[in-house]
Amino acid sequence: MFYSGQQSINYLAGLISESDPASSSHWNKYHSDFSFDGNSFAGIQGFGDLDKPYWGIKWVMNQFLQKKYRKMGQQFSEFGKIDKLTSAVTQKQGRAYSLDVLRQSITLAFLRQWVPERTTSDSTVWIIGDGFGTMTSLIYAAGFAKRIVLINLNKTLLVDLWYLKRLLGSSNFESNVSLCTEVLDMEKIVTSGVKAKLPHIIAVQAANHQILQVCPADLVINIASMQEM
Repeated sequence: MFYSGQQSINYLAGLISESDPASSSHWNKYHSDFSFDGNSFAGIQGFGDLDKPYWGIKWVMNQFLQKKYRKMGQQFSEFGKIDKLTSAVTQKQGRAYSLDVLRQSITLAFLRQWVPERTTSDSTVWIIGDGFGTMTSLIYAAGFAKRIVLINLNKTLLVDLWYLKRLLGSSNFESNVSLCTEVLDMEKIVTSGVKAKLPHIIAVQAANHQILQVCPADLVINIASMQEM
């Protein structure tokens, strides 16, 4: 099956009460209190922080505490541009530019410096375990891919898509984001090409990982997932 935009969120929301065959005991524990009422989440834990945007003295302190990490990022030529982009993305999503987010900004700047040919407007990038859709959001906003394949457990994937919708807006979310569950549908996506000016984001449930065999990747990014193993 193939679910576009809001349909993908509705589909995953309908699976919340069901066990995820790809979930480990670790994630069963952290997802045990997870809930979604159609407008907000509860019980989010285990895949990063979710603070509200920092203001005033809290923003100043956050900048001070991040100083040594930002110094690490400055060794990469595109960090300044990516840093500004990240600030705009997190503001649009109503989230803080936290250390969790900063490390992904630095990672993307590193990749742009050392493997720039893997992050171009013609690239296909897989992202595994992207909490809150952060790396997907950055690559999408920067135009560093033609196609982004986002792979995650059902509940976390739902959160990823929700925050992507906040970034993209309803119209772009409907036209540029879809959830694919079968090999034949993935084959159609891969062989038909993407004509949209913006990257196409394809969500894949971890339990359906077998469909990835028909989607070649230029770059695969694993966002600190499977640590419990």
